[in-house]
Amino acid sequence: MRSILQVRGADARIRWVDVGDFVKAGTVLASVRPGEYEDRVRAAEADLTKAQAAEEARKLSFERVSVLYAEASATKPEYDDSKAQFDEAVGQVSAAKAQLSIARTQLADSVLRAPCDGWIAKRNIVVGSLVSGATPAFSLIDTHLVRASFGVPDIAMYLVHLGQQLRVGTEAAGDFTGRVTFISPSADEKTRIYSVEVTLANPGNRLKAGMIATIALSESVPRDIVAVPLAAVLRSPQNPNAFEVMVPEAHSGRYIARSRFVQLGEAYGNNVAVISGVAPGDRVITTGAGLLHDGDALQLID
Repeated sequence: MRSILQVRGADARIRWVDVGDFVKAGTVLASVRPGEYEDRVRAAEADLTKAQAAEEARKLSFERVSVLYAEASATKPEYDDSKAQFDEAVGQVSAAKAQLSIARTQLADSVLRAPCDGWIAKRNIVVGSLVSGATPAFSLIDTHLVRASFGVPDIAMYLVHLGQQLRVGTEAAGDFTGRVTFISPSADEKTRIYSVEVTLANPGNRLKAGMIATIALSESVPRDIVAVPLAAVLRSPQNPNAFEVMVPEAHSGRYIARSRFVQLGEAYGNNVAVISGVAPGDRVITTGAGLLHDGDALQLID
């Protein structure tokens, strides 16, 4: 590797472009020594000139033989031989042009340019290193459009369709609106969840790869629900197919923990709807509920 793009860092020092730097499309990121590739181009150009000269000579010869053959002054074998030599020369010119095109492409590829605007995610080369054609020199992340991926259970798939506009919320960058651009045709074999992707415009590059987002799918007619945090829901020790929550219950001037069976509905981010078992305003224990048993004493801190 002959050179790598140099940029000025936040400390005002000149350094090689590295992870976290933003580059524009067409920026030269790195280059290798071009001498060998320039020699190949010159050699290919010389071979093409030679092939074209041979083609012209055999073309003139074929034209003369054609005239003589038409006048019965040349034999059919002489005509066929002259035509074969001319066809061979035409083929050699085509081969020489192809070799020249390959050589020019290799010379152009000795300079690595950014294919699009984006952020450097990885750099695998240094000046002076030997790299093969299969070595990825840089990994570039294009974030002018980003995709938010989430899973949808089969019972909620009717709420999703291609082209649908959805609001995507992030704690780090705010809310965005995007369109559904992909719906998996089959569910994951383990989770039985369908993968859905929403494509979002990303003005100002506020969204970064790996950020956590929330998406709410709702019925066309809004409805009130009771929801509790997922951390508060426990699997019942008596029935592995049932769920419960722990609630504080006043008893003789003190509080004790009571288990209460609940019927769950759809999940909404980190919360889950409760169809029955908990009423609006009821308190549920969200931290350490799995450590409690029915009847354990509690101390409430308001």
